[in-house]
Amino acid sequence: MKNNSEFINIDIESGVCTVTMNRLEKKNAINPQFAIELCNAWDVIDNDDKIRVAVLKSSDPSIFSAGADLKELIPLL
Repeated sequence: MKNNSEFINIDIESGVCTVTMNRLEKKNAINPQFAIELCNAWDVIDNDDKIRVAVLKSSDPSIFSAGADLKELIPLL
């Protein structure tokens, strides 16, 4: 099963859920939309009893995540 959003892709195969971050232009920095999509991915994992393990990775193996996108998150605080 595949489930693709703007920044997060989910692939479930043989009990393994691979959650792939794909906001490469910002080095996978977490903005509000990214955070919602990531939470939705965890909901998918929580609600599927067939998933035995989940892997979080980047679509670019040379980066993981820059953390929070402060330009977008600070104004919301």
